[in-house]
Amino acid sequence: MRKTLLYILSFGLLATLAWYFLIRENDSVFSSDEAGFSIKDTAAISKIFLSNRKDRLTLTRTDSGWVVNDKFPVLPASYNTLFEALYGQYPIGPVPQAAHNNVVRALSASSTKVEIYGKNGQKIRTFFVGNEAHDFNNTYMLMEGAKRPYIVGLRGFEGFLTPRYSPALYDWRDRTVFDIAPEKIRKVELIYPNAPENSFTLTANGNTPQVSPLMPGIPVDTARLRDYLGFFRSINAEGYVNGTDNIDSLVRTAPRYATIRITTDAGTHTAELFFMAATQRTSFPESFVINGEMYDSERQYAILDNKDTLLVQELMFKKILQPRSIFFPRAQADSAKK
Repeated sequence: MRKTLLYILSFGLLATLAWYFLIRENDSVFSSDEAGFSIKDTAAISKIFLSNRKDRLTLTRTDSGWVVNDKFPVLPASYNTLFEALYGQYPIGPVPQAAHNNVVRALSASSTKVEIYGKNGQKIRTFFVGNEAHDFNNTYMLMEGAKRPYIVGLRGFEGFLTPRYSPALYDWRDRTVFDIAPEKIRKVELIYPNAPENSFTLTANGNTPQVSPLMPGIPVDTARLRDYLGFFRSINAEGYVNGTDNIDSLVRTAPRYATIRITTDAGTHTAELFFMAATQRTSFPESFVINGEMYDSERQYAILDNKDTLLVQELMFKKILQPRSIFFPRAQADSAKK
């Protein structure tokens, strides 16, 4: 009985030690010089530099939030996933000796260099992020100056971490098209080149917005005008398509859908929408024909302020892309009776 109790106590002690050294989250049995991939004090990070053989960018903390390349606001989803990895990634173990040379060669040929800087501008960490490990659920990483690469995982996540460290600009740029408070809007112009009867201009003068042109003899619904001004918050694109092969010719030769122009005290923002040709992603019910060509009814191209070309979804823009008659309920009712 005494021996059995001794065995149980010994087993419990060994299990506790195993947990302490191998499983706990905050520390590692591996040297930080060789495998210090996680950063627990992410609030101390002031700048991150990401680079590979093709792209490079810098993420910088500012008083108004994170920006990429000192110019563009950072996409919140990309920021969140990166910092989740920086905080929680941990070394599972060094790459087996038999695979060491192959992994090192792969890291040399294709990896992302990650440089982390602290509040005072000092470099606090540098490591290289490779591709997925052999199990496709972890990632090869190498600390700068380390002798061996490691297999790195993230608790609660199945997959590899490489995409979180992308140095491609358009993976980081915020995709906001419009995010304007209603009280800041001075004028909205919505132009439908193929249906000019639906076009309108909404002017916000004080508490009484106005729309033109009017519909003779039909009263305007002022409450709907006010509601419409509130539709320009959090209007986002699906993604950037700048630099895509032949994108300029694809857009400029496509039928124009609509032009949205918003004027505030800070300036004017314009989104030009063009129909997008149907692709393999387009299902038959979501397509329509213009001049014998098939187009996607769920997605369009948008040129924002004559600078960036984005892919946008009809679902996101639907509440904005209204006809003029929406502000004249009686006209809509009369039309429905016909």
